[in-house]
Amino acid sequence: MNFGKQKFVEDIGSAFALHDEQFEIDYMEYDCDKDGFEAVTIYFEGGGHKTINVTGDSCVGILKDIARALS
Repeated sequence: MNFGKQKFVEDIGSAFALHDEQFEIDYMEYDCDKDGFEAVTIYFEGGGHKTINVTGDSCVGILKDIARALS
């Protein structure tokens, strides 16, 4: 588990939850499995979620993938 990426995703999720009403994001989670697959799951208010592959991404890359998934 990359705790830097985990903290980054938690912080981004909190920022979206507090400041962006368009997407109604509740929170985001980062996960890395034993094989190195990295994913961010975006949880929406009222239910529902979207999981995106961020394997090998830097924090900036993760942010770009999140923005792409939301557009």
